[in-house]
Amino acid sequence: NQIGRVYYQMRNFSAALSHERKSLQIEEEIRPSNDPKLATNHFNLALLYESDDRLQSAVDHASKAVNILRDCCPADQRKLPKYEKYLDELCQKNFSSKHRK
Repeated sequence: NQIGRVYYQMRNFSAALSHERKSLQIEEEIRPSNDPKLATNHFNLALLYESDDRLQSAVDHASKAVNILRDCCPADQRKLPKYEKYLDELCQKNFSSKHRK
C-alpha cells in the first residue's frame, strides 16, 4: 500500500494505519488465507502499531504474519526468519512495557 507508506514517512501514523487496514481488508477478500501478500500486510501493520506504541496490536499482527508464512509454500518463506525475529523482539518489548507499569 503505497499511500500508507507515504503517510508513514510523513509520521502520520493514524492515516497510515487507516490505509494499511483498508489494504488488508481488500487483500483478504481476494486472496487465499495463506497468501504471502497477507503476511506482508500484517507485518506492515505491526510496524505501524509499534510506531504508535500499541505493542499488543503489533504483536498480534506480527504473529499473524509469521503464521501465514509458516503455512504457505516453502518458496515464499524467505521472509520468515526476519518476521520471527521481529515478533520475538516485539514480545520482549511488550512484556517489558507491561511490567514497568
